[in-house]
Amino acid sequence: MDKNEEIRRKYQVWSSPDKTEFTFSAADQMNVKKDKENGVMDNDAYLLHEIEASNYEEAMSIYHLRVQGTTRQLM
Repeated sequence: MDKNEEIRRKYQVWSSPDKTEFTFSAADQMNVKKDKENGVMDNDAYLLHEIEASNYEEAMSIYHLRVQGTTRQLM
């Protein structure tokens, strides 16, 4: 890998069916089945977004831009 290449990770945003709870985590660190069994995540949670970013802060920024864009489309 070239030293100028960024290492990008996948992050996932999961939503409860009623969209009141969200779980945001690096995809490679998340064990959805285990989180559902332990009550960390709603059993019926579904994948809302998958984001590729260099770090957590960038992923959160992308997520908020997507959410903001969706909200504007609904207005």
